[in-house]
Amino acid sequence: MESDTLFANQLCCSFFPFPLPEGVRRVKSLARNSSYFRQLAQKMGFIVYGNNASPIVPVLVFHPAKTVATSRLFKERGVAVVVVSYPATRIVESRVRVCLSASHTRKDMDHTLNALDEVGNILMLKYSQRFKAQSFKDLKEFADELWEKLS
Repeated sequence: MESDTLFANQLCCSFFPFPLPEGVRRVKSLARNSSYFRQLAQKMGFIVYGNNASPIVPVLVFHPAKTVATSRLFKERGVAVVVVSYPATRIVESRVRVCLSASHTRKDMDHTLNALDEVGNILMLKYSQRFKAQSFKDLKEFADELWEKLS
């Protein structure tokens, strides 16, 4: 009998880990963070895969050898990323995944976007034909407007 109550409590907590208003706030924050990061990465000239609402932002590196260098350069800048290369992807679809959370602040994301800009320039990763390559600093006004719009 006591184990049934314990199981019921665990089950309820797994479905409702946060009080409803807090959960809604976190989901909105995560959606804002994902959209902000993804749009700015694309505006800087990176090719970004995946769904716009996804907190996992895969930025294409293409060349498998560049994934190791990308990882090291991000680490030097204090940013943790996940690199994915062949055989997990096609040989020409290597990527770096940036994993966002609702608890990331704009300052956190701007730091990561600045690191992405620097690494992208060093390794020549701005392949987009849709957007011309721009620096994160040049997009400051756009970033401010976007953050206001999404908030």
